[in-house]
Parts: sequence; C-alpha cells; structure tokens
Amino acid sequence: MAEGDSSTTHGGDPQLTRSAMHDWGPKIDVVGFCFLDLASNYVPPEPLVKWLEAGDKPIYVGFGSLMYVVTESVT
Repeated sequence: MAEGDSSTTHGGDPQLTRSAMHDWGPKIDVVGFCFLDLASNYVPPEPLVKWLEAGDKPIYVGFGSLMYVVTESVT
C-alpha cells in the first residue's frame, strides 16, 4: 500500500472531535460510537462485501479498550 492510501475510521462522538476534524482530511471518517446490539442487525453494503471477498483478510490494529464477545475471531 502506498503512503497515504489508507483510510481511518474514528469510533467516537463527532461532538467531541469537531474542533480537530477540519485538520484531518478526507480519509478520516468519524462514525460515532459502535454498539454491539446494533451490529446484530447490520447488513454491509454490497461494495464492501465484494471488496472483503476479493482480497486478503483485513488486519485490525487497535490500541483502545474494545471488548470482544467472540474472541476466536480476534488474534
């Protein structure tokens, strides 16, 4: 991946980061908080499904305090 080709998703309240968001650029999305009960009904968009099926499994690197319910899928 070339430098600058990656995107970042910030899972926090846009109200808390509004003052910094204008400096972040177009490749950083602020999506709000993620709740596990909402995830059970989530249907991903077709382009996302195709992208995930077309290549290697994505890698998640995080330094937060996210708790995993299904730990078998996270290494």
